[in-house]
Amino acid sequence: MEYNLLVHYFGDAGYLAARREIERHLIALGDKKALIEKTRDGSVIGVKTVLEPKEIIQELKEKAVENPAEFSATENWIPVDGWCDASLDGIKKKVSGMLEQINPNERWFAEIETWGRGPFAEEILSVLKRMISARFVEWGASKIVFVEFQAAECAVSILRQDDIFRVVRV
Repeated sequence: MEYNLLVHYFGDAGYLAARREIERHLIALGDKKALIEKTRDGSVIGVKTVLEPKEIIQELKEKAVENPAEFSATENWIPVDGWCDASLDGIKKKVSGMLEQINPNERWFAEIETWGRGPFAEEILSVLKRMISARFVEWGASKIVFVEFQAAECAVSILRQDDIFRVVRV
């Protein structure tokens, strides 16, 4: 997959409302031709944009402060650094190429969504703990290792807390 942004949406709002909301915001930020489509797993939309996803997140957070009602269909906006096979070996290989993004003195935690398929979150977390020398914590981390399955592939990112936009519904 080529998506560089995953957007989770509220099920009661529906895909079409979420798609329109995403499209409206991306056009306002300067991307009139972004690829926006529903993925196979869960209430998730994949987005391929020419814009820098982490910069999009910051812009959207500012918009949400000014007018929170602009975000009624989307729930989480998550930048994707890369894709791999939805397997332990694929995840190991992808994360090993990203380890320099986590300094040894930083703390990290993982957000893992497998949508009920193996390898399961516990297995993936165990592998990540062996790979990442920095300290794993349950909360208060400076970095997030994000892993989410989408069909036979897996989105992987190493993010700061501020890199994810979590909509507070009004």
